[in-house]
Amino acid sequence: MDEGLSAGDVRAFAEMFADSGSARRLVELVGVEVSAQPGWGGSVSAQTWWWEVGRLLAQGKVADWRARLWAAAREEFPAHWLFAPVVAVGGESVVWNVPARLAHFIGREDQLAELEGRLTAGSVVSLVALAGLGGVGKTALAVEFAWRHQDEFDVVWWVSAEQPELIAGYLAELGEALGLAAGAEPAAVFAALRRRGRAWLLVLDNAEDVAAVASLRPVDRRGRVLVTSRRGGWNGLGVTVAVPVLARAESVAFLLGRLPGAGAVVADRVAGLLGDLALALEQAVSFCEQTGMSLTGLAGLLVDRLEEVIGRGVVAERAGVTVATLWEMSTSRLAASVPAAVELLEMVALCAPDPLPLDLFEGRSELVGDGPLGAVVGDRLAFAETVGALVDFSLATRDDGAVQVHRMVAATTVRPMSRQERAARVAVLLGLLRADLPGNIGRAPQSWPRWRALLPHVRAVVAQAEDLFEVLRDGDDAAVGALVWLCARTAVYLREHAQPAEALPLLERALAIAEAVDGPDHPDVSARLNNLAVALRDLGRVSEALPLFERALAIAEAVYGPDHSIVSTCLNNLAMALQDLGRAGEAVPLLERALAIDEAVDGPDHPDVSTGLNNLASALRDLGRASEALPLFERALAIAEAVYGPDHPVASTRLNNLALALQSLGRAGEALPLFERALAIAEAVYGPDHPEVSTGLNNLAVALRDLGRASEALPLFERALAIAEAV
Repeated sequence: MDEGLSAGDVRAFAEMFADSGSARRLVELVGVEVSAQPGWGGSVSAQTWWWEVGRLLAQGKVADWRARLWAAAREEFPAHWLFAPVVAVGGESVVWNVPARLAHFIGREDQLAELEGRLTAGSVVSLVALAGLGGVGKTALAVEFAWRHQDEFDVVWWVSAEQPELIAGYLAELGEALGLAAGAEPAAVFAALRRRGRAWLLVLDNAEDVAAVASLRPVDRRGRVLVTSRRGGWNGLGVTVAVPVLARAESVAFLLGRLPGAGAVVADRVAGLLGDLALALEQAVSFCEQTGMSLTGLAGLLVDRLEEVIGRGVVAERAGVTVATLWEMSTSRLAASVPAAVELLEMVALCAPDPLPLDLFEGRSELVGDGPLGAVVGDRLAFAETVGALVDFSLATRDDGAVQVHRMVAATTVRPMSRQERAARVAVLLGLLRADLPGNIGRAPQSWPRWRALLPHVRAVVAQAEDLFEVLRDGDDAAVGALVWLCARTAVYLREHAQPAEALPLLERALAIAEAVDGPDHPDVSARLNNLAVALRDLGRVSEALPLFERALAIAEAVYGPDHSIVSTCLNNLAMALQDLGRAGEAVPLLERALAIDEAVDGPDHPDVSTGLNNLASALRDLGRASEALPLFERALAIAEAVYGPDHPVASTRLNNLALALQSLGRAGEALPLFERALAIAEAVYGPDHPEVSTGLNNLAVALRDLGRASEALPLFERALAIAEAV
C-alpha cells in the first residue's frame, strides 16, 4: 500500500514550496487539478497541506505520481538533496540522496586524492573534515568526491548539518530509506547499517558543532563520515583536510571555460581581484552571463566597486547564496559570542589583504578605544582567544604572529558598515600605525623591516582615510595628524627605496591636508613643501621643485627666525636644487649660511654638520674648486663614520663624494678603494638592484677607466645601465 509522503518529504516540500501559489502549481504539474487539491488557508499550515497532498496522491489517482512530483521539484531546485535521483550501481539501487554533480567542477585533484586515501576501504580514518573559508568550494568538493566514488558505497546520505537539532531528522529519513519505521533514532539507523554489512558514507554539510558530530563517528569498519565546515576543531574526531582557494591556473581555466571569449590576461586579473575564491568566480561568471558584460568590464567594477559587486550574480546551484550572504551570517553569529573578534575583523578588513602583525594591537588599549576589542588587547590570553575566534569561524588565518583576511571576506565585512563606522575604525588604525612605525627612515636601515611589513597596510588605510577625510576631519584631529604623518613618512620610505613616483601623490596629499587644516603659513606646511619638492627633484623636475623650496624657506624663517636648524634644512634643500639647475654659484652662500647655523646650534660633530659639509663641498667641486672641497668631504666622512659607523649608507654617500673629489684632482688611484668600499656598503644595505648601487658601479667604472683599466670598467658600466633602465 502506498503510504504517501514521509515526514522528511513533508518537511522538505513545506520548506521549499511554502506558499500556496508555488505549491499548487507543482501539484498541478503532477496531474492534480487545483480544484481537486486540499484547501489552503486559515489554520492550515504548509506542512499540514503537504500531508493532505501525500494522502491524496497515495490513493493512486495519478500514475507514477512520486517520480513525477520529484521530477517537477527537481526542475525548481536542482541542487536540493531530496530531489536528487536514485542512482543505480551494478544493477542494484543504492540509498543515495547526494546533490546533483556540479556542471563546471574544476581542479581540486590534490584534495580529492587525499580524500580517497582517507575515506576508502583501506584507511583507518573514519571521519574527515573539509575545512576552509566560506565559498571556497568545500561542498562542491564533497559532492564531486561522492560522485567519483559512488561505486564504493552502498549508502551515501547527505545531511544539511548547519542546525544540529535537525540532524536526527535527516538520519531518520535515512532510516526510512533503509526500511525502518518513521522517526528512527540515529543509533537505530547506524545499527541497521552494521547489521546489513553495508558500506556507507555520511556527508554532514556545513557542520558548525563538533560536539553534535562526535556521536556520529562510525563504530563499524565499513562506515565513513565526511564533514564540510567553516569551523575548526575537527582533529579531535578524525583528520582535517584544509581546502584552499583555487590555484590561479584553475581559476583562469574556470573563467575561460565559462566565458570563452575572454582573454587569459583579463581572466588572470579577475581571478586575482576575487582572490581565487570558487563562489566569487561563479558569481562573476553568472553576472557576466546575466548582464552581457564582458569580463574586462567586470574587472573595472571589481576595482572600483568590489563591495557592491559581491552581492550580485545569481549562482544556479546555490540559489540565494552569494559571498556577501555567506559571511554576513558567520559574522552575525560571531558578534553574538565574541564581539571583540568582529571589531578586530572590521579593523583587519580595512587593511591590505597581506598578513597584518598582531603586535600592532597588543598592549595598546588606549589607542584601540573603550569597545570590546580595547578591553582584550591588553590581556595576551584574551586577545589570543579573540584572534582564535576569527580563525575558528574561518574568517581569518593566523601565522607567525600575523592575521590575514581574504580580500572577499574583507569586502563583505566592510560592505554593511556606514561611513561613520568605517571612519571610526580607520581613525584607530591611523593612530596605531603612527604609534608603531619609526619616524627615522632616511638612511636608517634599522627602521626598514617594520616599514616593509606594514607598508601595504599603511597604504590601504591611508587610501581609506582619504575617502573618509571629511568625516575624519569633523571628528578627530589626532587621526588627521596621523594621516599627514603617515603620508609623509611613507613617501620617505618609498623614496629611500627608489620609488619617487609612488611617493609623489602621498606628498601632494600631505601638503593639501596640512594647508587645509593649518593654513598656508603653518610650519607643518613648510615641512610638507620641502618633502614634496625633494621628491620632484628626485624625478628630475627641479624647476617645479625650486619655488616650493623657496616658499618652505620663507615660512620657516618667518616662524623660527633666521638661525634655526629647520631654516638650515630649507637652505640646504634650496641650494641643492639651484645646484641641479647649474646655479652652483648661487647655492654656495646658502650652504655656507646653513653650515654656520648647524655648527652654532649643534656643535662641530653633529650629523647635520656632516650633511652641511658634504653639500657645500659638492657645490665647490661643481664650481671647479675641488681642492677647497676636499677637506670638507674628509671632515664630513669622519663625522658620519663616528656617528653611524663605517658600514652605514650615509658613510657610503660620503665615501663616494670624497672619491669624486680626489678623482677630479687627478688622484684616481686614491679614489678607487673608496669607490669600492662605497659600492660594497650600498649593495649590502640596498641589495643589488637599487639606484644607489647603480651610482656606485658607475663611479667605480669611471675610476677604472681613468686608470687605463677599461676592460674591467665595461661590465660595471653595463650593470649600472641595466639597473638604471629597470628603475
